[in-house]
Amino acid sequence: MKKIVVILFVVLSSVSSFAQTAAQIVSDRPGQAFTHQVVGKGVFQIQSGLDLNKAETSLIDQEVRTSVNEFRLGLSESFEVSTVWNYSQTSTTNNATSFEDEFDGVSSLQLGFRYNLIAESDGWIPGIGIQTRFSMKQVSRNYQSSQIAPTTMLFTNHTLLDDLNVSFNGGVAYDGDTAIPQYIYVISFAQNFTSNFGIIYEFYGNEYDDQDSNYGGAGVFYFPNKDLQLDLYASMGKNQGVEEFYMSLGLSWRTWLFNR
Repeated sequence: MKKIVVILFVVLSSVSSFAQTAAQIVSDRPGQAFTHQVVGKGVFQIQSGLDLNKAETSLIDQEVRTSVNEFRLGLSESFEVSTVWNYSQTSTTNNATSFEDEFDGVSSLQLGFRYNLIAESDGWIPGIGIQTRFSMKQVSRNYQSSQIAPTTMLFTNHTLLDDLNVSFNGGVAYDGDTAIPQYIYVISFAQNFTSNFGIIYEFYGNEYDDQDSNYGGAGVFYFPNKDLQLDLYASMGKNQGVEEFYMSLGLSWRTWLFNR
């Protein structure tokens, strides 16, 4: 068994050793899909946004406004570490009684890593990456789970045409309060109209405790220069009597801490 693990590691390392830092910034924004690529050796990348999430039912309306901040550091051309720090303001209204409740605080603290298994798609072979992140308990009380909650995702990307990419994400997540897994999927299409402007459109959802939730979204992205990206994204869905709307405005920026 140990020999098999060693052989597998060597093979994957040799495949991913061909990866190189992209000439233009590659971000997980906009949208729900993650790229299979890592940021590159020595690259420090910030992905930040302002998110608005609304959920409405016949009884309860909830609005969550979040400052999203993701920090990524490439330790090699195929491996990176990352952390996510989010601050949220949540407002809930009971439509029957008109009672309103508001709270805010650090809503998410995540630590994780990403490994690039296959750097670029080649024919029928897609680019492949894998990521694991742990949602920590060191957040504000109203957003806190009882246990550390892991999420593991597999990312694939196919370049169909010079200006069209198709990505698929699939994985499993835990909420930190129950042992029930949540299965996640994202199918995303990214189309570049010029070297610095493009759009994405995607379908995503999850299955939790035998209940499915599905959404559709679209966004635009623009590169003022090779190290900066601006983006706008919106999505919506109606599941189990809950109407949801999500919108995000953000930017991604990179610099080199070493190896440049």
